[in-house]
Amino acid sequence: MNLFIDPQEADVVKLGGGNLDEAMKSQIDSAITREAEDRWRCGVRKCTKLFLEEKFVRSHIQKRHKDWLERLSLEVTLGQSTSNM
Repeated sequence: MNLFIDPQEADVVKLGGGNLDEAMKSQIDSAITREAEDRWRCGVRKCTKLFLEEKFVRSHIQKRHKDWLERLSLEVTLGQSTSNM
């Protein structure tokens, strides 16, 4: 009942939903590959940029692949809402 009264305060995970942040992190992690000890590659779409540290790849994805992140967020959100029905 609290979900309808105050949806901002509802704990979706306790109600059977998934955690959006964890799902997004998992997808981003799968788009990053480690080529060597000090080489990380972006695997979003056809991007093949190479970086010296993983944090630089994450920053690159947030800046250069915003549309991919938005679409991914929408897919994760829709996937969670349809699985709860």
